[in-house]
Amino acid sequence: MKTKLLKQLKIGVIVITLLGVAGCTKTETQQSNPKLAKFEFLIDWQAEPTYIGIYYAKHLGLFKELGLDVEIIQSWGANQAVASVASGRYKIATASGGATVLGYNSDAKIVSLAVLYPKIPSVVYGLAPTGVTNLAGLRGKKIGIYPSSITANEFQAFVAANHLNTNEFSVVSISGSDIPLLKSGQVDAVLNYWEMSPAAIEVDPNFTEVGGRRTFDISLAKNGVAGYGLNIITSRAELVKEGDLLKKIAAAAVEGYRRACQNPDDAIAAFLKEFPDKNSAYLHEGLNRVCSMIGTNYGTQGSEGWQETINVYRDLGLVKKDVKPEDLLP
Repeated sequence: MKTKLLKQLKIGVIVITLLGVAGCTKTETQQSNPKLAKFEFLIDWQAEPTYIGIYYAKHLGLFKELGLDVEIIQSWGANQAVASVASGRYKIATASGGATVLGYNSDAKIVSLAVLYPKIPSVVYGLAPTGVTNLAGLRGKKIGIYPSSITANEFQAFVAANHLNTNEFSVVSISGSDIPLLKSGQVDAVLNYWEMSPAAIEVDPNFTEVGGRRTFDISLAKNGVAGYGLNIITSRAELVKEGDLLKKIAAAAVEGYRRACQNPDDAIAAFLKEFPDKNSAYLHEGLNRVCSMIGTNYGTQGSEGWQETINVYRDLGLVKKDVKPEDLLP
């Protein structure tokens, strides 16, 4: 508890400091930052509602207040993001808690600067007419899994935690968009993030409603899979070199989420300016889900949460090297 409180206080001090800096006048900012330094912020997937907070922080000028011209770089998965930070290609990124822990297997000494999701966002979901309402409803179903994703490991933990008989359902390796696979019946359910494809289907009137819903979803976090979800990471080496700046960048991103959740219409309007082809209804539903998962956990983390995360993957036999919570905390 003492460690967790200290981490919360540190994050709070950084955010308060950042807010004080953001209160400077335009003239003061221009004088203190006559030339902005280029900086790349890697996100572990494509530009979806999950990351609106980071884009909103950029829109609000929170990174500029730190003297940075930030470019947000999209990628294809938390494992890739961890590897990119470990190699030194990027100094800061988002990732899942599981990928952060498993990075240590390949000597990637990853440090978490802030946790956004105190629980993992993964759900087994599908179309409402499928009729699934609980775990028993998965019997006989074809479940699509992205094999190279950290969610595949989360599914292993889900199966183990609920003592599911893997002979009672089929696991199908998938790639590309999952929604067409559900529509065509190639799979009955998919493991994905609650704020992404499930949100997109839920607001699409082309899908059939059953009991007021277009999807069903079974949360892994609510069914035995503990541990942290989305977090902001750097490497131990970069933390030593530029720790103060990286902590401020993470705090700016966290503040972007706070303000996006307070002003969702403005955050989404800003996001649509950059990605005009995105569906507004989907972004509103997705951001609403993001904010509900964040709750009041704006950047806070602690030893207890990281120990839970480590335990999930250690129990599966996936943690090959000794990892302790203090290894992951700045």
